Amino acid sequence: DKKVGDELLRTASSELKSGEMVHSDSFSLYDAMTAIQIMDPKMDVGMAPPPGEPPHKTTATLIAEGRAPLDLSDEHAVYVLDSLLACEATWHGGQALATTVYTCLYLHDWERLEAAPSPVLRAYLDAVRCSCATVRCAVSMGDIYEEEDFLLATNGFDLGFAAIGDPERLDT
Repeated sequence: DKKVGDELLRTASSELKSGEMVHSDSFSLYDAMTAIQIMDPKMDVGMAPPPGEPPHKTTATLIAEGRAPLDLSDEHAVYVLDSLLACEATWHGGQALATTVYTCLYLHDWERLEAAPSPVLRAYLDAVRCSCATVRCAVSMGDIYEEEDFLLATNGFDLGFAAIGDPERLDT
């Protein structure tokens, strides 16, 4: 109920001292570190568009509009691969998978990639996915504090199998 929520917020805010905040039990260090990015259209992946602006497009819509063509020139393919390498490096640096590697539309529809005229694109995308899964597996087995040292969350994206050490992979 909105009235109960409003009253709770008013009561809590009148009792808070400088530097304190109200938060749920599931509030984490990652939430605190990214809180400043809330409502930033470039960083808040869950933000609704401002009134009067068109709604965000789905991945399927962007692909249907030709934003991830399969028939790439060599120059364009190199650009895509280089951009994806930069995204992966940013993920290794501590940013979220959803706002780095998985901003690449090519990683969202594996069946569609079977039609790609160049096997290089598919092979590279598969290698990136495997690399991410391998890094995630290695980090999760190490003495790492999730969200403080590295973001392990996959946000529901399918990383496939790690190259080595993945307990879900049958041939390791």
